[in-house]
Amino acid sequence: GQGQGGAAGDARGADGGREGMEKYEAVRDIGSGNFGVARLMRNRETRELVAVKCIERGHRVRSFVF
Repeated sequence: GQGQGGAAGDARGADGGREGMEKYEAVRDIGSGNFGVARLMRNRETRELVAVKCIERGHRVRSFVF
């Protein structure tokens, strides 16, 4: 993780990298591309809006991730 200012879900645990995501609620999809969907999310506690890119993990993605 990157501390308190890090990206949501960047610490990958046993849940596949989704730890901490329960504190966000989806507002709407804001875009899509070859690797995933960008979603507007709201922090349930602070009401802050953030953009989150949700990437499907598969053989194509793994070949580019180090």
